Amino acid sequence: MISGIRTLSARTPRPHSLALRTGIRHHSIVGRVACTQNQQHVEEWQANLSGVDEERLQGPRGNWWWTGKNPAELAGENGKLHSLPQPVVRNVNSDMVQAYFDNTWTLCEVLFSSLQGERAFYQPPYHHLRHPMIFYYGHTATFYTNKLNVAGLLDGGIDPYFENIFEVGVDEMRWDDLSKNDMLWPQVGEVHAYRKETYKAVSDVIARHVGDGKRITPDDPLWAVLMTLEHDRIHLETSSVLLREMSLDSLRKPDYWPSIHPSGKTMNAVDRPHVGVDYPLNQLVSVDASTEPVHVGKPEEFPTFGWDNEYGARKVGPAQSFEASKFMVSNGEFYEFVVDGGYRKDEHWTEEGSNWRKFRNAKWPTFWSQNGPSGKHEYRLRTIFEEIDMPWTWPVVVNKHEATAFCNWKATRDGRDGVRLLTEAEHLLIREPEQRPPLVDASLDPALVHGGDTISDQAGVSLNLAFGSESPVDYHMESSTGFCDVTGNMWEWAEDDFNPLEGFQVHPYYEDFSAPCFDGEHNMILGGSFVSTGDAGANLYCRYHFRPHFFQHAGFRYVVPSIRESFPGEGSVKKLGETSSNPASNIYETDELLNQYFALHFGQRPNVVDATVRAHPARPDELLDFPKRCANLLNNLAGNKSRVLDLGCAVGGASFELTKWFDRVTGVDFSSAFIDAAESIRNDPTHSVRFSVPVEGRIRREHISAELDPLVDASRVEFMVGDACNLGTNEELGGQFDAILMANLLCRLPDPVKCLNDLGRLLKPGGCVLLVSPFSWLNEFTVESKWLQQGSSDSKTRLDEIMAMNGFEKVYDEDMPLLIREHERKYQYIIPSATAYRKV
Repeated sequence: MISGIRTLSARTPRPHSLALRTGIRHHSIVGRVACTQNQQHVEEWQANLSGVDEERLQGPRGNWWWTGKNPAELAGENGKLHSLPQPVVRNVNSDMVQAYFDNTWTLCEVLFSSLQGERAFYQPPYHHLRHPMIFYYGHTATFYTNKLNVAGLLDGGIDPYFENIFEVGVDEMRWDDLSKNDMLWPQVGEVHAYRKETYKAVSDVIARHVGDGKRITPDDPLWAVLMTLEHDRIHLETSSVLLREMSLDSLRKPDYWPSIHPSGKTMNAVDRPHVGVDYPLNQLVSVDASTEPVHVGKPEEFPTFGWDNEYGARKVGPAQSFEASKFMVSNGEFYEFVVDGGYRKDEHWTEEGSNWRKFRNAKWPTFWSQNGPSGKHEYRLRTIFEEIDMPWTWPVVVNKHEATAFCNWKATRDGRDGVRLLTEAEHLLIREPEQRPPLVDASLDPALVHGGDTISDQAGVSLNLAFGSESPVDYHMESSTGFCDVTGNMWEWAEDDFNPLEGFQVHPYYEDFSAPCFDGEHNMILGGSFVSTGDAGANLYCRYHFRPHFFQHAGFRYVVPSIRESFPGEGSVKKLGETSSNPASNIYETDELLNQYFALHFGQRPNVVDATVRAHPARPDELLDFPKRCANLLNNLAGNKSRVLDLGCAVGGASFELTKWFDRVTGVDFSSAFIDAAESIRNDPTHSVRFSVPVEGRIRREHISAELDPLVDASRVEFMVGDACNLGTNEELGGQFDAILMANLLCRLPDPVKCLNDLGRLLKPGGCVLLVSPFSWLNEFTVESKWLQQGSSDSKTRLDEIMAMNGFEKVYDEDMPLLIREHERKYQYIIPSATAYRKV
């Protein structure tokens, strides 16, 4: 989405052009706005079809298309453009970085040269979970400009309007959370012109700043150059998936794009495959995991660019031994699941997976094309640019819901308990031993040594665009551990949630690359695919993720554990919400944290407090009901009481309290789970909440029930998912506020100063903001350079200075202690500072 706000109760249509809201006018867009008044009979996205670029976007692209190097200058002996290996940055020069930039930039333009006509650029994908292709054509270019500007390597941008609308991508929360895609975008020619200027600017930065023999480290401004290159490569792969989802009549295979694997052209068409004939029998290979621990994480001194989530460390195990499938699951093996009614039988599917399946009416994998009557089960395969006879030996492309359903089906059919997906630690164990972290030398990583033109033949892996498609699961030699395609060919879905390693720190140039996805709703994908290049999945330290309903060039292999597990991957899986004292626990973030916040927000009231805070003679009752005390204090301080913003509202305790005095209350939180919970309470006719609390060990007190105060008017409150560091415009928020509450939020923001600087525009003159914070700074949330505490200056002093510079006067200052339950006999006693400021 363009803004940082998502309304859950109702999606507000965006204005026709962000340019009209920011006061910036692009002639082509303004001209088209007038036309939309008479185009109500067509979908809104079709207003982008001006016809200006239509003719030259048909057929093969001419030389005009290439804004950097012409691919003819870069292609190999076979006339195809493959990826170069990712640079080792211990001893770089400008020629090396420029060559990698040219390869990166031109691969992207080769891919986008496949789009035929304006419709291919502007029509949203069928699932509406991503933007149309015009966004990604501009997004990667503006990312170069924005990040090099942040790093101080560029003095300002090229076009502020483009650098605004193309800045933020979209990752909808659920498979049914559909984007309207009603934006009026710039014309293709305008974005093309912007890309041309960007290419020149980046080349100039490389020439001026990259010296011979340079070593680039994460604290070097040139790290931003490497970051932009690898970001471009991420979108090379994700865009190729979007193309694979498009109608073939909107595409033309580019001449320079690598060909599909030769087996896709030479196999005989077979409608009903037979194991051992048309696809290989998948065998289980034993792995001894009991001898030594697995190490996860990339050392800071390793000489390649890395994303923030790669750094840090975790030691797993020794764990239980297991068996894993030698091959990734092939189309032929998955066919057995399809013809056995696997897509019809709810018992194989998780609840969420079943809901997704029914919503999409899925009956077979998304890239299989029906080739006959529905009951005959005859299929062809859609590749990125072609539809071919089904290659039964190729790995099947599925999402995590489908992979899990297959595992459950296989467990039932074969009578083997606990068949599941790999964990990250297990995936490392099936690698060649010398390719497990920590690597002794960069030369042990094939993606850092071989480009796509040699990596398949010389290293036995399909990465760096060796081919333009997946390849047979048994094409490459098995490793010494007995497995094929541990890296490359296709990503593998994992049981693990995407998670930070110990010592994780956000990087100041891209603070929200990983951290927003440590939410328990993104699953890890492992090993890279045929399109993966560089640090976008090809190298051995990559750690990536997707939501379980998304499609990538991803498949899976299955595991049979040696012992019965109480949950999938017990002993090695990483699920968010784990405790440091029990790293193998399987407490999910959404359950554990929701219960903890329910107890804090609604469980410390007189009629329920004895269930959440142990009753005893010295119980500090004055510490209880923290959200209510915050709301009461803000009520006493505020003047006008028309609108109030509860920023960082969590599950809504203070938001509901504020409805006693304010006409309209807006609660905003970054966590969709918290907002969903608050919405549920608001929409429940009884306005009640049920939760549990830990008692001791694994004992919990269940079914605690609390109701809102009868004086609360829940109809006055609305809840939104939003980023406090990237809130929308005042218009998107419904106007300015009379008061703002920020309770226990400031020290959990990636850029607290940015948030504080934004408060002035959100408040009406005379409005009051109440900031409550213990100033518990952690690198996990805020990089140290952005803490309010700097040097000998403490956070309270710095906070006063920042608010004064933004036109506020301090009107109140006290401590606001609170109590958070850990279990029956242990509580956190926290003493936040509560400071109020009035806008002068």
